[in-house]
Amino acid sequence: MANKQLFNNRIYGVQIIKSKNSNYNADFTGSPRTLPDGTVYSTDKVAKFNIRKYLGRNDEKAVFTKTTYTQDLKPMILKDVYEHHFGAIKNAKGKLEALKNLLSKIDVRLFGATFAPKGADNMNISIHGPVQISYGINRFTELPDSGMYTDQIGSPYASKEGADQTTLGSQIRSKEAHYVHHFSINPKNLLNYINQFQDNSDDFCLLSPDYIQLVKEAMAVATTYYDSTSKKDSENEFLLWIELKKDSEKILKNFTELIDIASGENGKTLINFECITSYLDNFSEDIAKMEVYYDKEFTEVKGLPQKCGEAK
Repeated sequence: MANKQLFNNRIYGVQIIKSKNSNYNADFTGSPRTLPDGTVYSTDKVAKFNIRKYLGRNDEKAVFTKTTYTQDLKPMILKDVYEHHFGAIKNAKGKLEALKNLLSKIDVRLFGATFAPKGADNMNISIHGPVQISYGINRFTELPDSGMYTDQIGSPYASKEGADQTTLGSQIRSKEAHYVHHFSINPKNLLNYINQFQDNSDDFCLLSPDYIQLVKEAMAVATTYYDSTSKKDSENEFLLWIELKKDSEKILKNFTELIDIASGENGKTLINFECITSYLDNFSEDIAKMEVYYDKEFTEVKGLPQKCGEAK
């Protein structure tokens, strides 16, 4: 479908999250997540959660996939969330309308969604989003386990009526970790859904350049923006953004294992990109542009491709 607003170029990149004396992505015990060898990692869900928070910061209904509460502060089921946004679910004949409604939400348009509400027969919808984010692996070579430690904390409240003391608790933090998330964006993932709409002049669900710019902005700042108690001092450290040429069909490998991170001089973090640069030399004819975003006062980068230019 020809449309001037459709962004066609595929994108690859790396988002790095720095976490100092923080807990970027806890498991259900409250500890940072660890691989079998002890290396700390984070799921893709935490990266998407922070991005959704940023995208919906000015509009409560801009984002679909999040916990939504009833008036008595109970979490809604999926069917109720849909009706909160779009009104009553219709029967099977309304499946195309439901698809169109879901794709009107920016987070569904970007990350996709699985929609299988109870009580709505034949309404199952699976949307493959163009933005895919990998698990984040701690690539800080000095502390693969992030130097986890436990703080004892006190509550101002007693645990039960008549108790002589207030409640004691604990919180687990990482001394330092640098989580590397690889990501890719393939706009063609949306075409199968878009082409189901009879009115091809309606381009509301296309991945336009404006949406791509918004994704880039969110990936650069969303974790820093979401300043919760447990995630305080977890912040965006680095973003590598590689846009392929429009007609390129090249598929780039996951960059995570090609990055090493260590302590640099003057308290800075040193990120080594030499392996990625060597790998990308094989695809120089397919790359339209490369951009990097980081704060030079806190981060030093070694071996960046010359095509990246100055940090933004």
